[in-house]
Order: sequence, then structure tokens, then C-alpha cells
Amino acid sequence: SFPDTEEESVASENGPVEQDVDSDSYTGDDLVDRLRLDDVSQWISCIVIVNFDAELGQRVEHTYPSQHDLSELELKNISFLSFPDTALNGEKDSLYVFRLRRSAGSYLYGYVLFRQQKNASVRRGYLQQSVCVLSPHPFVGLFLRIAELAGSFYFEFGTRILEVAAHSICSWPALEDLKRSSFLEFPFVGEIIRY
Repeated sequence: SFPDTEEESVASENGPVEQDVDSDSYTGDDLVDRLRLDDVSQWISCIVIVNFDAELGQRVEHTYPSQHDLSELELKNISFLSFPDTALNGEKDSLYVFRLRRSAGSYLYGYVLFRQQKNASVRRGYLQQSVCVLSPHPFVGLFLRIAELAGSFYFEFGTRILEVAAHSICSWPALEDLKRSSFLEFPFVGEIIRY
């Protein structure tokens, strides 16, 4: 199964959960610590996992990489913006974009894959989670596809896939290359995205 790691993903009420099957602990940012964080941050700020709990409301469960510059207020706003503003019936995925004004006056774009799945153990009867790719860039076509892939892989494999995503982004061309080329190729978790 993909990815080939020492951990297995198991389902729970709150979505994929990592289960350690080896005594070595996983710190969450092991791979990105070894990567060039600047290579990731020129494209994205981070990937945020948001859970929608009937009792607790929306909450950020995980950010990757954890070294980000988001304030608590921005994370709270992101958790609300990562929930679609529409009534959803049945099991569905929704893909959309939001724009968040940062305290410094700049904007951050959120590219979201929201998933609603039937789950009898959850109070509302549905598991509701979002995977949100945050970027300072309004490259809608590119980052919606990234959100779609990252979200699909997250729901299948759990948080460990976020390391693989960061590793993929580290291999992307320099941002300046986008200005000089009519299109570029972006490898992402085994796929090539042309933008």
C-alpha cells in the first residue's frame, strides 16, 4: 500500500488516525526538517486539516509543516472558512477557494477539499473534514488540483501523506520560472500537474 511507512492509517470518528506500529516515535515534521523549508514556503504556507465536530464546532486538528506564521485568530478564521457555506446532503466532496486578509494586509488563499461521509458513530451521522492548502498565490487551477489530490490521499492514508506532499513541493521549479514560461510541470505525489 502507499505510502510505504512504518505506520498504518485506521479510521475513527474524527477521520484518519495514525497508529504507530513501531517503537520509534514520529514527530510530524521529520522529513520537512531535512528539506529546504524555503522551497516549500515559496509555494504554500501550510496544509491544514480541519475537523467539524457537532459538539466542539470547527477546529484545526493538524498543520503541516508545523513551522508556519499563522496567528491563532487566522487559524480560527481558516477553520470557519474551510466549512462550505451551503447545505450538503449525502456523501459528497466539495472543492472551493477562499481568500483571507491577513493582519499584515496581505492575502492568503485557501484551496479546500471538504469531505462528508456517512458515519453512524458520529452525532450528526456524517464525518465532516477539510484539507486546506494555504498559499499566498492566487494560482487557482494549480492549487485546486493540489487540494484535490492532497485531500484524497489524506483521507486514504492519513497525516503521513502530508510529508510526501511537502517533499513533492520541494522539487517544484522556482517561482520566478512561472513568469518566464508558458507552462510548467509540477510533480505532486506521483502525478505531474501542468500549469
